[in-house]
Order: sequence, then C-alpha cells, then structure tokens
Amino acid sequence: FDLFLEALFAPLIDNPFFVKNAKLQYVAANDAMLRLCGVSSRDELVGRTAWQVYPKPYAAHCEKDDRDVLAGRSIVDRLEMVVAGNRAPSWLLFSQLPVRDRKGDVAGIAGVSRRIDIRRNSNAAYARIAAAIKHIREHFDEALNLKRLCSVSGLSASQLERDFRALLRASPRQYQQRVRIEQARRQALGTPPQHPR
Repeated sequence: FDLFLEALFAPLIDNPFFVKNAKLQYVAANDAMLRLCGVSSRDELVGRTAWQVYPKPYAAHCEKDDRDVLAGRSIVDRLEMVVAGNRAPSWLLFSQLPVRDRKGDVAGIAGVSRRIDIRRNSNAAYARIAAAIKHIREHFDEALNLKRLCSVSGLSASQLERDFRALLRASPRQYQQRVRIEQARRQALGTPPQHPR
C-alpha cells in the first residue's frame, strides 16, 4: 500500500508527500519529499524519524505536530518554512491527517505539502506574509484588523489580499475563520490553543 501511495504521488514534483507509522518513522515518501529532506534515496529516509532528518529545533516542532495528529487531530493548510539538512529553507503549505486502521484506530500519519515557488518571489515577501499569518493566529479571537495586518506585513491592503489568496486560497478574513474553527476544535478536544512557534 505504501508503494502504491508513493507511485500515486510521484508525479507531484512540487508536492512533498509522506506517511509515518505510529513510531513516527517514515514508511513512504515521494521524490519531492526526498529532495526536501536532502536525501537521494528512499533507503536514506524510510525508517528514520524527524530527529534523524531535521535540525533539533525543527525536529522537536515536527514531533509535537506529529503527536497531535497521532492523537486524532488534523493540520490543514498551514504555511511554514522548513529547514532540512544543508538545503535552503523552503516555504510549504501543508496538511497532515491521521491514518486509521480497519478498527478506526490511528495507526500513523500522512502529510502532503504544496511547495511555494520562491524563484518567482523574494524570501522577504514570504516572510511578510508569514508575519501577517502569525498575527492572525495570535489574535484570532479579536476582530480582524486589516490596517494592523498591512503594518506587520509591509503590504497594501490589495496586495495583502492577493498574496493571501495566492498562497492560502483564502482572504485574510477567511483564513481567520479557519484558525477560529481549528482553535475551537482544539479547545473541544481539551488541548491548548495552538500558536505559531
């Protein structure tokens, strides 16, 4: 089954895909994921954990997310910079979902990302969008302050709206709604609100 998934996701050259087991070891990955991790073959990734692939601070971040997903919580459309090995940082819009066995128990996790093409844009532009996203996540329970978002991002309102739609396929207001729903779900499950790390 893992090989089937790898074959299915192989043509997606800008969409890293992986599956991990309950021990958080990689069991499947497409070529885009191998490149993201800075390895040249499946054998260099399969069987390893985030701690054996990423720098320690990012590995800790990954493991926390992975354990949240193992607990049955999904991550949907999060924009994040990923740093692996000696490779340049990559901006990814990613989602992770629990993988369940026939009994309905969580047996692992699957993740897929959309790489943001930094060749056509500057890193600074993505950093500005990330600053606006961080502000929304930290103030999700407040009324959306477009003027403040423009200030933290250094963008005009129209450019901010265009960039949000291009990256997240949502306006800033729609993205805030997603965050509110995500946080409400976490609260209902008894987990603390999630803020950017």
